[in-house]
Amino acid sequence: YKNIILIYNILTFFAFALSGFGTYLLVDYLVKNKFAAFISGLIFAFCPFHLVKVSFINYLSTQWIPFYILFLLKSFNEEKSKYFNIFFAGLFLLFNTLICEIYGLFAVLFTLSYLAYCMITEKKYSQRKRIFFRCFAVFFLFLLLFSPVLYSMGKFLLEEGTEILSSTFENAKFESVDL
Repeated sequence: YKNIILIYNILTFFAFALSGFGTYLLVDYLVKNKFAAFISGLIFAFCPFHLVKVSFINYLSTQWIPFYILFLLKSFNEEKSKYFNIFFAGLFLLFNTLICEIYGLFAVLFTLSYLAYCMITEKKYSQRKRIFFRCFAVFFLFLLLFSPVLYSMGKFLLEEGTEILSSTFENAKFESVDL
């Protein structure tokens, strides 16, 4: 407990540094321009959302988002080291979900949207099939890695029954920002 402030500061530093570095790698992969990638990394690392959420480590930890998108795109587009890219896409999806379930949900929504885009724009059936199966492999690996957490959650819900869900809905009424 003596070093909790030091640990929090280290986590905060790495959240900023890895967010910038991950965005740098992603943008460099997409546009092949190191200067644009560097500026993009700075913008993402020090965006107002990041600075406002400094007191919430789970919201602050956006560093896994660009890494997930990078390896997802590489797994769709690259033939060499496809298993490596699929593995890391699944792993970074797991990290996103473990650090903040909202970021995991956003990553899944991004993936499904990008998959739909690829299915619509890709003319060759073999390419669409390849992309679909690689996306399936990423999700399968994620579910495999996330299964212990899902098991614990399911077990908890079965033991607690509807009490936990009803209290969650009651809390949602008071914590909601809706009118």
